[in-house]
Amino acid sequence: MLYIRLSILLILSVQMMKVYPRQCGNEDEEISRIFGDRKEVYFRFNVFSEKDIHFLTRIISIDRVSGGHVVYAYADPLEFGEFLDYGAEYALLVPPGLMVQPEMRPSVNLRALTEWDFYPTYEAYLDMMNQFAQDYPDLCEVFSIGQSIQGREFTLEISEDKMPLASQLPNFWEYNYRSFLNYIEQTGFGIRGAVTDSVTGQPLIAEVYIEDHEKDSSWIYSTAATGIYFRPVYAGIWDVTFSAPGFFSKNISWHPDDQQDGYFA
Repeated sequence: MLYIRLSILLILSVQMMKVYPRQCGNEDEEISRIFGDRKEVYFRFNVFSEKDIHFLTRIISIDRVSGGHVVYAYADPLEFGEFLDYGAEYALLVPPGLMVQPEMRPSVNLRALTEWDFYPTYEAYLDMMNQFAQDYPDLCEVFSIGQSIQGREFTLEISEDKMPLASQLPNFWEYNYRSFLNYIEQTGFGIRGAVTDSVTGQPLIAEVYIEDHEKDSSWIYSTAATGIYFRPVYAGIWDVTFSAPGFFSKNISWHPDDQQDGYFA
């Protein structure tokens, strides 16, 4: 298998993030004031470009993006502290999960149940499982396999019904094995290389982004230990951008020759 191997040399410079200025005091005090006893906050802020979103998704948990520049996100105290380092103005919001108070039922009559428009309490849930076992002893058995640190029973469903039948497996293999083998083969083709610091030679965690191609967080990152990356992609002409915090980004246009199988490596 052929590979195009490339070490990208990135030059130390200013931060790439464009953010709004934020006036605040001690960061630890701000985090303590915001979180209190909470483990997570929900907030909104603005970005200037899609690149900012790509980078920030490595720090915080992005919920959605509205209008291309308004970002809604979740963060725990550590993540929020990293977010504050970028100086963006933000607005704290009520988490969506707290905007609706679901009905919690302490008991459930399974025989009379017609709609699941509620949540059972933990105790009601245990009663439901035991009721299933009582009503369908040939199908259901309840036994304990351990408890969580909160003292709640683990839930595990084990079924003896195997689908498809063992006698049908040869036919399923005959129907699908060509696609399986082809899929395994094609996963070995793509762009491979390593990203390093041009001054120190140390490996970097860098975003590897194919312009006008990536969708729904499909871009990748080089590894911290070695800086190596591998990106499966079809043959063609691709503009690939390598970026890392504190470094100038670098764009390379790839013009690989098509391999016989229609992919390149």
